[in-house]
Amino acid sequence: MLQTARLTLREIEVSDAPTVHLHLNDPAVTADLLPLPQPYTLEFVQEWIADLRAGKFGDGIMFTILCGETFIGTMYLHVDQQHRHAEIGYWLGKAYWGQGYATEAGREVIRYGFEKLYLRRIYAYYFARNRGSCRVLEKLDLKYEGTQRQDIMKDGEFVDIGFCGLLRSEWEHV
Repeated sequence: MLQTARLTLREIEVSDAPTVHLHLNDPAVTADLLPLPQPYTLEFVQEWIADLRAGKFGDGIMFTILCGETFIGTMYLHVDQQHRHAEIGYWLGKAYWGQGYATEAGREVIRYGFEKLYLRRIYAYYFARNRGSCRVLEKLDLKYEGTQRQDIMKDGEFVDIGFCGLLRSEWEHV
């Protein structure tokens, strides 16, 4: 479990599935996430969380972000131990956007990745059109590394994917 001034981050549990299901059926929340299976059922979410916790998707951790007792989103590190790097990703329920929660959680997850998992690099991919997510990553000191043009099909159109990264040596000097 990780703690910040306002947030608690703990490993996701199957009991979180109803809230995940609720948020990930909000088109505003999923507009800039990779395409999800449709319909996105509660049963699918429960099975996905169980598989995630069992390690069926590789190494890493999916954190539930709690503000008090309220589930507001998730943040994950998908870890590749061989190369000592991890992808960071996140989403928040719409009611929690613009309040600094993603940045606050991200700082703690990055610290955890570098200090506890001994990562050398943390990186992120994001929909280039998503200025809010881009801004969060900038606040986390991830450096823009490029754009994969028309890389992902989302809602019938090809969209650009930006990517950025942070080296442990850069993080240590921030």
